[in-house]
Amino acid sequence: MSDKRYQVRSRSEHNFWLHEVFDSTTGQAVLEPNTDLSWCFDGAALLESGLSIDETLELLAVRPVIRQCGC
Repeated sequence: MSDKRYQVRSRSEHNFWLHEVFDSTTGQAVLEPNTDLSWCFDGAALLESGLSIDETLELLAVRPVIRQCGC
């Protein structure tokens, strides 16, 4: 098991993949599910660094989209 508090889990829903960032201490999702896996990993890393959810969402909103999930 990872020692990271914020982790990403994925699930297949209606023939496409949804990824979500969750708090491993509570099991609760902390960001809305997203189809972009890299967005979720970036969000988890930002949260892990100590940023709040609002700060993380602000940074993710202006993040350049240069990678696409190959799911």
